[in-house]
Amino acid sequence: MSIQVVTSDEGRKDQRLLIDIQDKHLTVAVFVQEDLDRTDNRLMRPPVRFEDHYDELRSPVTTNSRTGVIDRGQFMNPLRYTFDDVDWDEDLLPTVNEYRERAIPTEDGSDPYAKPVFRCAGRTSFFLDGLRGEDELVPYSIIDIMLDSNLTPMAWVNRFIETKNTKNGYAARWRAQKQSRMAVSIYMPFVRDRILDHHVHIVAPGYPTIINKTPDSIVRNEDLPAYGAQLWAEHFWTAVQDEETVTVSPGQLIEIPFSLEWANGEDCNEGDLKLRLEADAGYLPKARTIVDDGKGSFKFRAMDLEFSDVATIKLSTDHFSGVGRIKVQVV
Repeated sequence: MSIQVVTSDEGRKDQRLLIDIQDKHLTVAVFVQEDLDRTDNRLMRPPVRFEDHYDELRSPVTTNSRTGVIDRGQFMNPLRYTFDDVDWDEDLLPTVNEYRERAIPTEDGSDPYAKPVFRCAGRTSFFLDGLRGEDELVPYSIIDIMLDSNLTPMAWVNRFIETKNTKNGYAARWRAQKQSRMAVSIYMPFVRDRILDHHVHIVAPGYPTIINKTPDSIVRNEDLPAYGAQLWAEHFWTAVQDEETVTVSPGQLIEIPFSLEWANGEDCNEGDLKLRLEADAGYLPKARTIVDDGKGSFKFRAMDLEFSDVATIKLSTDHFSGVGRIKVQVV
């Protein structure tokens, strides 16, 4: 599919986001510039080059792929890092010079404050096969990795599981409730074999992002649609009726075929899943129907309905209601 990065014109040097995407897992790490006025008088140990530790920092956080355990940064990783391409802001140099005098000497005699010092705020990983087949990882899902108020990456969640009871249709509203900010979203119309078979949406407004893959597109946060736009929907499908008009006689039993269709109107010939059925009138013999390669059907009886009645059948996934609606006219 694709990788999209959302950035901003507001450049920041005090935060860095690391994203490592492999076939079966994705790791997020956040680095925050140490505030010299709030930290210890001196570094407990000299900082190390981020570039020398890149491989270990981008490695999966845990081998237990079912839990999504978090590495809470400074509590589990006492190291401090410098980045070759980041220099001090001039207004911080007087404070830096004060700390140079108290810093623990390095073995090679180099200046431990030659570059800004960053701490790892935390790391977390998502494993594609960790919960495959379980209820948390099903077709029509969005996997979110967010940062908490301390910029620590949180364990991944399925957005639609979290919002199906509250009916929050806007991601910003949901993030506000959780007091968090988005880092990475993986759009899963279906659970495919590799992470990059899905659309990966990375949000890094204003600070540099280190990604081991080349993004397919980079967009400015200022250029995105106004609040409330469901940007994820363009990567998903809906269920549509095959016939332009579905009609039935009072009391008659009919079979109604339907198909999956991508947001751009193209046929979706993919997918092996079950959809839930719910009717506001009439009778459905079965509450679920199977979709095979984008095609499905279900039976409906116009029980106790009269001429000119209209029944609406809503099709839903386990965690998202209303992926399609089919209207039946009683004639």
